[in-house]
Amino acid sequence: MLNIRHFFFNPFQERSYIIWDGSLKGAIIDPGFMEEEEGREFFSTVRTLGLDIQCILLTHAHIDHIYGVAACLREFPGIKVYMSPEEKYVKDHADLMAQMMYMPCPDTSWDTVDLFDGQAVEFGETRLEVISTPGHSPGSVCFLCPSSGDLFSGDTLFAGSIGRSDLPGGDYDKEIASITVKLIGLDGDTSVHPGHGWDTTIGEERARNPFLSNG
Repeated sequence: MLNIRHFFFNPFQERSYIIWDGSLKGAIIDPGFMEEEEGREFFSTVRTLGLDIQCILLTHAHIDHIYGVAACLREFPGIKVYMSPEEKYVKDHADLMAQMMYMPCPDTSWDTVDLFDGQAVEFGETRLEVISTPGHSPGSVCFLCPSSGDLFSGDTLFAGSIGRSDLPGGDYDKEIASITVKLIGLDGDTSVHPGHGWDTTIGEERARNPFLSNG
């Protein structure tokens, strides 16, 4: 069984996740906490649950999704950060996006381990499949847990919407292709946990999302 705890962080109301299984080994997805109080809430939750955090998984490297990475690495020394290599340019030029958004630039001095389409990331009793979904950003990925039917879609797919594609490196046509080819064909009961907003299901988006050709 996959357990999921989410938080809404920073002015963009980015959705960060802690996930774990019965072994109490867990992973962090897109830690976006920016203020000290947000970080305290996040780490207090990990400690209260008694989790052994194994890794950080990034759906992409836009600033609102990585503000908390450096703090997590200090809190959990030795864990690795997994990210698509196509996102390295985005990460390395976070200062440009920060200036564009009139936001502080996150600490991006940390290293990453490359993720590729079809790869499996494992921790505890959990296996996540990496699905490459470029479009919102060059190296956007989603994480699917086949055993529980949970999909962490980052900013690729939202409830009733899709991620913006007008930021540097974005591509609307690629994003639509990523969703229609890689995601919408998943089981309709698959729970979608996005990077902003609320949960949905693949079936719901297949039937009603106005951005999709069969919506």
